[in-house]
Amino acid sequence: MSDNDWMSTGKKGSYTVGVCYRPPNQSSEMDEAFYKQLGEISQPFATVLVGDFNLPDICWEYNTADREQSRRFLECVEDNFLMQLFPIEAEKKPKQNDGMANGIFRTIDVMLSI
Repeated sequence: MSDNDWMSTGKKGSYTVGVCYRPPNQSSEMDEAFYKQLGEISQPFATVLVGDFNLPDICWEYNTADREQSRRFLECVEDNFLMQLFPIEAEKKPKQNDGMANGIFRTIDVMLSI
């Protein structure tokens, strides 16, 4: 089961910060529960999400992945208007248990001029 913590400022111009650890063998059902939670949290607030998602087959340069679970994660990132900051490719990431986050995301700032 993944471990997720969220914090919100609760004021005008608010933002939400989330920290997530996704175990490598997490089920698709647990992934979907997290994606639903992320969608609900990120709608009213600007969002920053930091985590170790354990999806090493994702190619961040081209936003592609071999496994279905990884492709679904990419869809969730896109659906929630998140963009990755400081991409870390799996081959450049230090050893598995280094305690280092492999994903830092934020919502895309959208400005509309009328």
